Amino acid sequence: MKKKNKRKEQMKVLRIDLQTDDVSVYDSKEQLRKCLIDLHMNDILSDEEADEAYVKKYKKWSLDQICNMFDWDYKVISKKQAEQYE
Repeated sequence: MKKKNKRKEQMKVLRIDLQTDDVSVYDSKEQLRKCLIDLHMNDILSDEEADEAYVKKYKKWSLDQICNMFDWDYKVISKKQAEQYE
């Protein structure tokens, strides 16, 4: 069990912008998911059809759903690989 946790601690998540060459590194997929939700909240709120129920549902979207909707991608990389992006 400790080996698995140690391996997980050594991994990072690279956020890839599919519209530009911008990349950023995050500690976890969940951290990236929450960041992208916050980043695109204004886009969701500006939609005329977005009601409170839709916003609640949006906040529960998976990372893959958010990436597909807003032209992002991600890749799990090692902590050592992440150093080149910081």
